[in-house]
Amino acid sequence: MSFFKNLLNNFYMNYIFKYYYIIYQKSNWNFKKLIIKPIIAFVKLNYLKFNPTYDLFHSIQLQTQSHCNLNCQFCPNNKIRREHGQMSLELYKKIVNELSELNYIGQIMLYLQNEPLLDKRMIKLIQIAHKKCPNAIIVLYSNGTQLTNDLLHELFKAGLTFLRINDYSMVQLNSITYIESYDIKSRVKDFKSYSVNRKRIRIYRFFPSIIKMSCRSGLMEGSSVPTPIKLFCNRPFEQMYINFKGEALFCCNDWLFKEVMGNLKTTSLFEIWKNKKYTLLRRELYRNSRKRICNKCDYCSILFPKIVFTNLLNKLLHK
Repeated sequence: MSFFKNLLNNFYMNYIFKYYYIIYQKSNWNFKKLIIKPIIAFVKLNYLKFNPTYDLFHSIQLQTQSHCNLNCQFCPNNKIRREHGQMSLELYKKIVNELSELNYIGQIMLYLQNEPLLDKRMIKLIQIAHKKCPNAIIVLYSNGTQLTNDLLHELFKAGLTFLRINDYSMVQLNSITYIESYDIKSRVKDFKSYSVNRKRIRIYRFFPSIIKMSCRSGLMEGSSVPTPIKLFCNRPFEQMYINFKGEALFCCNDWLFKEVMGNLKTTSLFEIWKNKKYTLLRRELYRNSRKRICNKCDYCSILFPKIVFTNLLNKLLHK
């Protein structure tokens, strides 16, 4: 059964999602609404009895440092004034220890609004997470500019589960030299030649025709969706986001750190996850009421609808 499930997931990511996303980007809002509303209604059913005390986050993103070396058209990182810094090793260990105490088996994503491989401690950070949470899924999303085959081997040897490389060579601003010299496939060719590694690394190429993604809560040009949109969003029910200062953010689109749920320097992950402020904001979203940082956000669950597909598979396959 799990083989069949993986087969359907791979088919979805390689074919259905790719073309759905292109169509979604190029469609007008009136057409999108015909697709969005019934899917959002289906998504909301999964959170009808949500209780943060029992329903723990499935993934957590940790911003071990905040910098990025690229200048993509759709990303605000190098276009706005924002705080930058590096998470202390002491704070990182505290967070990982708390995940271990929770017997965490979800995703530990060592990136948030940054290029993670600019953090030269990454091998060590992965080792710490893997040792403390051996059953967790450790994930990196990278632009691939720092990669070598030796580094790839070291990352997976340290305990990395999955690496997604986003090829942004086609969406760089004023970077002709970068585009000409950047060949991800040649960088990872030797690594992927071993069949055991092929499923642990994926390359996604971003084309100029589909660069209008989320408006990042009003910081960038979005995908022609008027805001505020009175629609549900599943992110704060599924994920936690921790910036380099140890602040738990309500959303990964909070580039200016406006909606802080609590600070890991003084409070535990679990306490923050179920606190009153988090609960209030989740309740507002469940009622389709987008306030505060959500007011200018055009993101909704079907922009990247894998969760819908996965939930449907789980129901059909009884897993």
